[in-house]
Amino acid sequence: YRTATARALLLPAEYSQVEYNPHEQTVKFGESVELTVSIGGRPIQSALVRYRPAHTTDAWTTIDLANPPEEQQAERDESRAVKQPIGLLGNFTATLENLERDLDIEVLAGPRPLPAGRITVLQPLKLEKASAHVTPPAYTGRPDQTFETLDLKVLEGSNIDLRLQLSRAAAEAQLVPGVEPDKRADKEGVNRVLPPVPLAIDGSSLVGSLRDVREGASYLITARSADGMSLDPLPVRIRVQLDKKPEVKFLAPQEELIVTATTEVPVIAEASDDLGLHAVGIEFQVNDGELVTLWEGSGEGSTDALRAAAALLLEDLNLTFRDTVSYYAFAEDNYFGNPRRTTTELRFIDIRPFKIDYEVVDADGGCCNGSSVSLEELIHKQRKNLVAAFAGIEEQPVSAELCEKLRRGESELAGQTREFVDGIKAKAGPVPALDEAVIAMDEAVESLSQHEVGSAVESERQALASLMQAREQMRQILKNSNSSQASSSRKFDREFRQKLRMPEKKKDSAEQKLAQARAKLDELAERERKWGQQAQQCCNSSSQSKSQGKSQSPSQSSGQSQSDSQSQESSSSPSESQSPDSGQKPDDQNGNPSNQKNSADQKNPGDSQKSGDSTADKTPSPEALAESQAKLRKELDDLKRQLAGLKEAGEAGQKQAEHADNAMQKGLDDLTARKGADAAQAAEVSAQRLEELADHLAALGTRDFGQRLDEAQRQAHQIAHAQDDLARELGAAEPKQGERPEPTPGQTSGDKPGDKTSGASSEQPGDQPGAKAGEKPVSLGGSESGSQKSAGAHGERLGGSPGKSGRPAAQTAREQQSLATRVDMLAEVLDRLRRDASGESQGVRRKLDSVATENPPGPIAGGMRQAAGELQSGRSAQAATKAGEARDQMNELAQALGAARGAFAQPQLQELLALEEQLAQLMQQAQRAKGNQKAELEQKWQALAEKLDRVAAGDQRLAGALDKMQNGPGSNPNAKPDDQESQSAQLGGKQPLKPGSQLRPAEFQQEGGQPVPQGHYSWIALGDFHGAREVAKALQTKIQEAILAGALLDSDQAVPSEYKPLVDKYYKTLSDDLR
Repeated sequence: YRTATARALLLPAEYSQVEYNPHEQTVKFGESVELTVSIGGRPIQSALVRYRPAHTTDAWTTIDLANPPEEQQAERDESRAVKQPIGLLGNFTATLENLERDLDIEVLAGPRPLPAGRITVLQPLKLEKASAHVTPPAYTGRPDQTFETLDLKVLEGSNIDLRLQLSRAAAEAQLVPGVEPDKRADKEGVNRVLPPVPLAIDGSSLVGSLRDVREGASYLITARSADGMSLDPLPVRIRVQLDKKPEVKFLAPQEELIVTATTEVPVIAEASDDLGLHAVGIEFQVNDGELVTLWEGSGEGSTDALRAAAALLLEDLNLTFRDTVSYYAFAEDNYFGNPRRTTTELRFIDIRPFKIDYEVVDADGGCCNGSSVSLEELIHKQRKNLVAAFAGIEEQPVSAELCEKLRRGESELAGQTREFVDGIKAKAGPVPALDEAVIAMDEAVESLSQHEVGSAVESERQALASLMQAREQMRQILKNSNSSQASSSRKFDREFRQKLRMPEKKKDSAEQKLAQARAKLDELAERERKWGQQAQQCCNSSSQSKSQGKSQSPSQSSGQSQSDSQSQESSSSPSESQSPDSGQKPDDQNGNPSNQKNSADQKNPGDSQKSGDSTADKTPSPEALAESQAKLRKELDDLKRQLAGLKEAGEAGQKQAEHADNAMQKGLDDLTARKGADAAQAAEVSAQRLEELADHLAALGTRDFGQRLDEAQRQAHQIAHAQDDLARELGAAEPKQGERPEPTPGQTSGDKPGDKTSGASSEQPGDQPGAKAGEKPVSLGGSESGSQKSAGAHGERLGGSPGKSGRPAAQTAREQQSLATRVDMLAEVLDRLRRDASGESQGVRRKLDSVATENPPGPIAGGMRQAAGELQSGRSAQAATKAGEARDQMNELAQALGAARGAFAQPQLQELLALEEQLAQLMQQAQRAKGNQKAELEQKWQALAEKLDRVAAGDQRLAGALDKMQNGPGSNPNAKPDDQESQSAQLGGKQPLKPGSQLRPAEFQQEGGQPVPQGHYSWIALGDFHGAREVAKALQTKIQEAILAGALLDSDQAVPSEYKPLVDKYYKTLSDDLR
């Protein structure tokens, strides 16, 4: 009525009213807009919504409101069934989804045109181009470089200028440091956090600078526009190539040299530097006198190797056999405008008398030239301490740990020397030079207590000079064979030398406690793995019994309940017998009933009915399994408290034990839920964590440096492989060509760690020859440890293809956290290696220092934990990026450890080859020697035996062969009496020979018609080469192991090029011996 009246009066009124909302709206990129069209008055027959990109003439995209989607059409049909409307009337909606551009909107409905609308889409901030201009330090002479990437590797001290081109202008931006705590780099235990770096706004670009970059770091680029749009955080990774110290080594002469006072000694050294040498020289010193420069030259900033060669004319120095000459080479480079020096290890030249008289002394003395074997041992120890202290001078500042280690070593030597002085004084009177040596040693100890390493070196030089001066005084005391005083002195000298070489073992030492904890962990792992198998069988048998319960007779049910009660008793007794007090393992190879039972179960797999009944009878009940698992967890908790009280066990092991305990709890929960397969998998994970912890304790507890280095390299390779699998599962970018993790040492290329079909031996650690019962030897790459099995199982779970594993994100995050804990354990091993590397070669020390500075494990573990956090937060893309970075860093760490292993193996291989060659020559000379010639060979053998003893300290096989050769077959207190009697019939060693023995050579049968008195005779005097051949075999085996360790560093060739001359020489010598 109103509309008709208005139209009659010619007023602008319509029978249908149409309007829509919103006319204008601003949304973020990717959001949606719901457009509402309201139609009032009379229904209309059509209504269209059309839109197109703003400011364009593109074709319109149309939405017909009269033909809505199926869901709205159904509702409309239901409404029409009630009201039966005609045309379009009411509210209609049109949704514009996933908007990326500004849109112009028109609504075509009703009698009159409606005003156009506009939807404004806020565009995100995107990085369109990135460039980094790197300016190296001026002293390096290297040119500037520009990179179009945010993954940078720059020289130490470089300046980095960043320019980031965005899709549009930003209002604020900065570089936010990534959270990568590295407690091991901060001695106070405080996490190092870098400050944010502000970025300047230059139009649509961001500009920022990083000055004097000395350490690697990771940043996130964050930016925000004026309209509130944010840039997705972009990672910036900066790796720093350190300006390494120059390297210098001797090419000649050999490490230990004994010459006459008129010898002309050629000294050749070679030096190189990564950025340029500036000075090279050779210096020497007689006793504790003034330092003299033998040769010095300028490198003129060249990166080529520079060789220094000079002749040391000993005749001009007026030396005697009481003197010693120490010498070293040095090289200098330019480090930020200051000279930086590095030196070789301190070497020594001993002066030999022009004439040496050998004689056979009394029965207790053997062959002797009057020298004191105990004094020579003390001289060797003092030289070793002096070399370590001299190397410590390079560390600036010198760490308190190093000073304490040097102090303990010198203090122990001072005590031993004082005891020797007191003994000799009681037998033959005072020796002034020895008293002076003790005073100098005490002064060195005091200097080291004050962290004054330079003063300690001078005092140790004086102590060494005094010990050298005492040689002549001791010679006069021991040489008189007719004196009872000299005889008792010689006896004391020999006995004291044995005491020096075989120190008393401390009861309940840290090493013993670590070994006990390791054995307990191995036992727990085996019992946990067996528990998982029983849990799965229990759940399977329960499900089968439910399905067959309806068909069972009452007598069968009664029998089954009786067998269940028996199975509970049988399940509890094995766990008790496997307690720590029993000292037995559940899967012991020594005839344990559990093994017999398992083998019996496997004999008749074909009889399904009997096998099923037998399994049901032997499977423990769920209650018994729950009680057994609770007991295992309690034993693990006790072990955790024990490890917490051991400083040598480190801190990361506690986290690893917690991972194992959490897996145990999960297995128990799965058992309660009757998920047998899940319980078995959780038990396997727990067992793997326990075995990894056992390997970690083994790496920390063994005294042999090479074994620890091997273990660290093996663990690094395994973690790198596992991280590579996890990164590919998350869809991380593939590593560049040549950056994929190398095969773990002991495996062929292409094999995954833990693959039993690989080139590595599948022999279990407990089955290795020479392993004691209940002890798990340190695996050196050839054996499959729990860590390898863990890595292998991980690879199978992930499958290797991105996103195809189907694992929940939480499970993958737990796996990443576990790998981070393993990296923490690896960091502890590396820290221990660096602290104990003072006695190793210069190359090994520098390689380990390079690992700690260029590839520190702490930030790698931090990156892994970041990846786990991103996964838990649902940010899979960021997690993949972090996981890929951790993979690349882990691969670099493994390669760096391989280089350190090579630096350790090469001089060891050279030393072994030299010792094997000297022993072969000595055996040939002994076969041809007659009469007094053997006395000179005895002296050579004594010098060679000292070197062999030092090498045998880290090799049980060589130590056993050497002990039988020197002390006789009956020296083993654990040997059976029958064995000792049969072995004593062999020639050699120092076993007393009865007068008239038929085994004594003819020249010893009688002396002036009388039998030679009972005494100790060496293998040279007896002409017995059996023991020497056994020592040679042990040396050859060790050489082969060293060659194999070196060859495994490079999977592309059988033998690395740096070892080829040594290997060729070895095989040539070996073939000559065989001929």
